[in-house]
Amino acid sequence: MNTKSVGLLAVGVCFSLMTLAGCALTREDNPVMTDAAATATVPGPGMYKTSDLVFQYRQQAADLRELARQLEVESAFYAQQQDQEQAKRKRELAQEALSAADTADQRARDYRRQLPHGQIY
Repeated sequence: MNTKSVGLLAVGVCFSLMTLAGCALTREDNPVMTDAAATATVPGPGMYKTSDLVFQYRQQAADLRELARQLEVESAFYAQQQDQEQAKRKRELAQEALSAADTADQRARDYRRQLPHGQIY
């Protein structure tokens, strides 16, 4: 597999993950907590889904950070090979992946706040 194929694969993975992040967020996935649901000992109908989203977004953030790390390694490789254009492109992709990871972390925190205190499913 040549370097161009690896680069295109990395870009494809990054965009696929970002697309999944956007598709995962719909109004139906964001249940509004009422006081009764927050104090109930039995999870409400949306609780399991909300806790699943917390887990999924944390996992997505970790995956995106790993992708960013790999892109940084590739950037360093291209910089050593005197291919500054490709190195710059890889650094930019790494920054985009880190930004997407930060967004996924924030979404996980937002969903985590919707769960009753101390309850993780």
